[in-house]
Amino acid sequence: SSELGSSSGINAEYGEKLLTDSTVCKELQYTMTHHYNDSEVLLNSCRLLSRMSLFTEMCSVISHNTDILNLLLKIIDNYTNDPQLLIRCAFVLGNITGQHSHAALHLHENGSIVESMLSLCKVYKGKLGEKTTKEKQSVTKDVLCKAVRVITNVLQNEKVAISVTPQLIKMFVSLGQIAAQAKIHEIAINVLSGLNNMSYYNKEGSLFVKHRGILADFLMKLLAVDNTPITIETLGVLGNLTQYRDVAEKVAEDKHVLKIAATLLDSDNSDLVYKSCGILVNITKFNEFHDKLPSKIIKQCIDVLCDVGMLDCELSTVTLYLLWNILYLKEIKTEEEERSKLLSLLTDYTDHSYCSNENWLSQFHPVAKRLITLLDPNSELLPL
Repeated sequence: SSELGSSSGINAEYGEKLLTDSTVCKELQYTMTHHYNDSEVLLNSCRLLSRMSLFTEMCSVISHNTDILNLLLKIIDNYTNDPQLLIRCAFVLGNITGQHSHAALHLHENGSIVESMLSLCKVYKGKLGEKTTKEKQSVTKDVLCKAVRVITNVLQNEKVAISVTPQLIKMFVSLGQIAAQAKIHEIAINVLSGLNNMSYYNKEGSLFVKHRGILADFLMKLLAVDNTPITIETLGVLGNLTQYRDVAEKVAEDKHVLKIAATLLDSDNSDLVYKSCGILVNITKFNEFHDKLPSKIIKQCIDVLCDVGMLDCELSTVTLYLLWNILYLKEIKTEEEERSKLLSLLTDYTDHSYCSNENWLSQFHPVAKRLITLLDPNSELLPL
């Protein structure tokens, strides 16, 4: 057994060297090109590429081999009915586009990668409702998951994100709804990550902005899903959309959604608190929505500051922005006890003996000092 163990070790070491040898990549390219009509050869080649793409160095090598990138995309377009081959192709493309933006841009400019993955999603989304074996359903879900992951990755590139079509947004909404209802959480999260990437480039006139009403309706429904990662991603995209008054109004008018956002301020998960706070900051910029807020929201914000303090500068600072909007517009009555506690807390937190961290001084202090001034009735400061 010791000899077998030794032999196994040698094989494993040799295998790793083989997978990280750049000449293998060229050989695979040659094999795939000259045996393109042999799906079995392509499948085995893609299996090797899948393993190779897990190594950082080899992933970089593959990303610079445009011939292989073009071949992989060609397989996606032409082997629609071979799910095992599609899964491995999309897996490789997902690893590459997730790490190398130049490869994503090449696939966008030379191969219309989003359109290819969108077509694939259309085919396999239709298979989700079919009555078939669990194994086939699992394969269908895997194809969709890998395809959406590729789209999500390439959407990190601004040129790709600003050139999306209405069909992609409709597919994301439709597939996201189906995935959430069927509890296929990985697909739902990938869809939301894609929308999140798209939202970074939500310039006026972009399709993301034009479709904000449809997207907001979709996201608000997703908040009913009992899954923390989905909720975090949903709140993130909704936070970007509520910068627009019509979406802020839509959220504020939905008692259920607003209650969820406010309730999450009490969460032990800092990501949930931060994302919820961001949405509430956007809503509270408009005083006409303040009467929709729970009366205890000021106390909730003070509790967040007490619990977090300098341990999370970003969360503490965004909590101050929310407090500023609420206190400045004075639509919610402040109890004297709350006012006194907040003033005492802010005074302590802006003392240099409490924290002299650069981020704390540059981000938290300016807002905190303005809030301290705001607590003086004679203040004439403007909203943040």
